[in-house]
Amino acid sequence: MKVLFVCTGNTCRSPMAELYFNDVMARTGGPHRAASAGLAAFPGETISRHAGEVMRRNGIDPSTFRSRRVSRYLLEEAGLVVGMTRSHCEALISAAPEFAPKIRELGEWRSGSGIADPFGGGAAVYEKTFAAIREAVDALVREIGAGEEKP
Repeated sequence: MKVLFVCTGNTCRSPMAELYFNDVMARTGGPHRAASAGLAAFPGETISRHAGEVMRRNGIDPSTFRSRRVSRYLLEEAGLVVGMTRSHCEALISAAPEFAPKIRELGEWRSGSGIADPFGGGAAVYEKTFAAIREAVDALVREIGAGEEKP
């Protein structure tokens, strides 16, 4: 299954979720893959500086990531569309109601609400955001299934 993570600008939260999810799948031999996009993204942007630093500290290379805007094609090809907040989900459903059955909020998989936007915050804010994303993505992976951890 392809999972599409969606936030606003596709330079902080959804790229961290995409990169982490794909890292988990690579380590476990899992069959699923993730992509990400933003509701108001400027295509071709790199991951934000602090988000990139967080990913590197966690052993994940963000260097090839480039932002993109949500499109009908991306929504069609995804088996699951995961908004970072309830407002992202509502915007997606409003723009493309036919995809509503496969749109969920990442907060459903963690002990809390959606994932707050770290934009403009310092490194500690991005670390906290990634911790919330990691918690939710780990729970999502448990729900949909992954492979076995590779040595």
